[in-house]
Amino acid sequence: MKKILVVILAVFFTQLAFSQKPHFHKGDKILNIGIGYDYYPMGSLALDYCVTDAFLEVGSVGVGPFLAGGFTSSRSIVSLGARASIHYPFFEKFDTYVGVGLGIGYHMWFEFNNKVHLVPAMFLGMRYPFSEKLNGFVEAGFGLSYFSMGVAVNL
Repeated sequence: MKKILVVILAVFFTQLAFSQKPHFHKGDKILNIGIGYDYYPMGSLALDYCVTDAFLEVGSVGVGPFLAGGFTSSRSIVSLGARASIHYPFFEKFDTYVGVGLGIGYHMWFEFNNKVHLVPAMFLGMRYPFSEKLNGFVEAGFGLSYFSMGVAVNL
């Protein structure tokens, strides 16, 4: 999985020469509401706030909190933390980005003891605008979930 992610990131950064107009501007706030899959179904919320849109000419940088959680019949987990992302417009209508995150996870096993642990995350994603306020998004990576998708709302 890590080798695949490294290859995807390498392709992501080698495509810088084919950029379009920026999609994520300074001051923009976007809320991702998604469902995903790790070893069990996960729900997630993540806020992306653009702090600069002058990164590599047309790129931008976003930061914000995340909240994720999931459960099975034998365990549940809740994670809370922060994430940062670099957005670069590789395609005309897509907001493409790569990012990292770090949070605290609370793991509860129903038969055993509970555990608090650090949750590092790395992800690659993109958003597609359906309207001025509503987008669809997909993300792949590790830490919170291997794959997630949902809606993103411009606030």
